[in-house]
Amino acid sequence: MRQELGMFGTRRQRTGLIGLAVPSLREPWFAQMVAQVVEFAPEFGFSVAVLQTSDSVGAEHGAVSGVGFPEVDGVLVVPRFLTAADLTRRPNPLPLVLLGEHVERSTFCHVTVDNRLAMREITAHLAALGCTRIAMIGRRSSPASDAAGRRELGFLDAVGEVSGIAYEVIDVPEFSLGAGRRAVLDLFVSGSGSGPDGLACVNDSLALGAMRGLRELGLAIPGDVAVAGFDDIPMAAYSNPPLTTVTPDLPHLARSALELLHRQLNAPLAWTPDMEQVTVGHRLTIRESTEGHTIRG
Repeated sequence: MRQELGMFGTRRQRTGLIGLAVPSLREPWFAQMVAQVVEFAPEFGFSVAVLQTSDSVGAEHGAVSGVGFPEVDGVLVVPRFLTAADLTRRPNPLPLVLLGEHVERSTFCHVTVDNRLAMREITAHLAALGCTRIAMIGRRSSPASDAAGRRELGFLDAVGEVSGIAYEVIDVPEFSLGAGRRAVLDLFVSGSGSGPDGLACVNDSLALGAMRGLRELGLAIPGDVAVAGFDDIPMAAYSNPPLTTVTPDLPHLARSALELLHRQLNAPLAWTPDMEQVTVGHRLTIRESTEGHTIRG
């Protein structure tokens, strides 16, 4: 370890180790994020210690000060509960980069995807196919998800731009395969009317679970119901049918986060982190879960 003069004027030993805190490694998107950060970290001279906060307020609050990690030089954190006040009152103000979900009015480095725009685009794709009854699966209030909230806004933007579309937003307890399946069974079995002909899901796990539920009900994908997801997890390309989804630029996200953390660690004392808000790109990956949809009579 070498001794460095830190941003706050105190001398500390560099370890070469950084922390990465994510809500759950069971969510494939976060597992992908971890893998990408670990892959790129050596380019910046870093090794990575990973912490799963498990939707715990205490674990997340501790992570931004290095609690739960070995001694680290800085931290990357996916926030779900943090406020700007939490960040400014940290007992151990390590260099910090936030990933993904937003902290309102935070001046700390942040790398994210334009969730609202991307969901607007994927929902507009369903509308352009001729879907007239579109449901969004993925509102979650406990614990709240900023990303899902922004995706809901994008969904509402899209359905509001096309006349004659009926829509609804479906709450889920978690972003999982099982929650997607249950949402579909509730929609078609317990709901009124003929059900939606398009599903916009806030992540791919929900979409894949929804497709399982549709098959159990004997509905064709995309002939009866077109399905779209978000994140482009590896299994999305290999599902039956392969899933249309939003593909965020994950390599850019991971590399940008590491670069911002590296810059903080090597910045002059006068440099302050009020700073850099990076929005990485995305694209729509159109696959067979929407490609063959035709308007039902």
